[in-house]
Amino acid sequence: MGFSVVTAAPPEDFYALTFASNGILYVAERRSYDDDAHIYRSDDSGNTWWLALEALPRGVSRLIAHPQQPEKLYAGLKGFGVYGSDTGAGHWIAANHGLRTLVSVQDMTVDPANPARLYAAADEPGAGLFRSDDHGLTWTTVITDVRLTTVALDPTTPETGWAGGPNGFYIFQGRNFWPYPYLFSVVTDIAISPIDPDRRYVGGYTGQSPSRGYVGYYVPPHDEIQGYWSISFPPETAYVWSIAIHPDDPLTVYACVVLNGKQSAILRSQDGGLTWETLFRTGLFPGLIKIVVDNRPPYTLYAMKYQERLYISIDDGVTWQTRLLPPYPALALILDDFGVPVVATTNGVFRWNDTMSDWGRLSSDDIKAHALLLTEGVNPALLAGTRTGIWRKDMPRQQTWMPLMQRR
Repeated sequence: MGFSVVTAAPPEDFYALTFASNGILYVAERRSYDDDAHIYRSDDSGNTWWLALEALPRGVSRLIAHPQQPEKLYAGLKGFGVYGSDTGAGHWIAANHGLRTLVSVQDMTVDPANPARLYAAADEPGAGLFRSDDHGLTWTTVITDVRLTTVALDPTTPETGWAGGPNGFYIFQGRNFWPYPYLFSVVTDIAISPIDPDRRYVGGYTGQSPSRGYVGYYVPPHDEIQGYWSISFPPETAYVWSIAIHPDDPLTVYACVVLNGKQSAILRSQDGGLTWETLFRTGLFPGLIKIVVDNRPPYTLYAMKYQERLYISIDDGVTWQTRLLPPYPALALILDDFGVPVVATTNGVFRWNDTMSDWGRLSSDDIKAHALLLTEGVNPALLAGTRTGIWRKDMPRQQTWMPLMQRR
């Protein structure tokens, strides 16, 4: 199945967004966790959108694109595991062989040293960390019975990475893992610089009330001193939801936060997390929940609001444009190979279509993904993680698209 013309506006609320390496943006719309989820895609950085005819069966918590095969997507679904697509979200299949029943996938990532290897982090039910060595076709367990919502890999050390969630921060290597014994409490996001893997950041908040948002940063080895983790508390910040690193400057890091007054904001640090400045403020919570940076000049910033809008800056946060989102709560955001946003929502995954200045649906409204991933290889796919596992959608490099109704 492909994409269709619709007269409705794109969804305003979505769960997940991702960019593929070909510049296509995908979003998964949000409804309730028990409803299906639609996928939209955009080929022009969110100006126009396409709606997928086929929906995912549950809400999408994470949506990712394969770095070398932009048509290959992965979606983590609430309680439904992982779904994959090799056709740019035009068609999805379950990719749950080896996953625990009713796994709730919250995040996924691709091993940069081995693009066939994927990792999926899951919260309850089916909490743990899972690994696939065949582009998501089959899975094995790395960590069991640990609530995880985010995962990142060390690009310089095979099979080594970090995972985090409501119960803290974990390090894993191969099939072994151990908790980081102190410093980080609730972990919401992990980021690693693409040009300097020693520059690593962890976002989250303290568990006690009142909560304090934090950003942890890794201090690389220097002057015969071993590397170590430290932590900073951005002023007046209650929660840190998402972090992103500038592609060309590993000391510049951005954070989507909730301030003590419950207002959402985007913060920036230009000294590796030591000090922070406010770039942008928006309405009261629930507000901004995800920030990503296009890895190609001019390094466009995309900040996703839980409902209503996508905020875009091409001047490092000095000025911002807004685009309406698909009309469903959103949880995940990625950029495809062309820098086009892809959003996962409670009502599917969507990608921006610049020609039509609207969102295109990449799945039916029965897929609610919380995580998105684009895979690499001969047959690229989009994986969508849901409450019931992972759906896979083939993403061929040559596709026929039908536009959504153009916004006036």
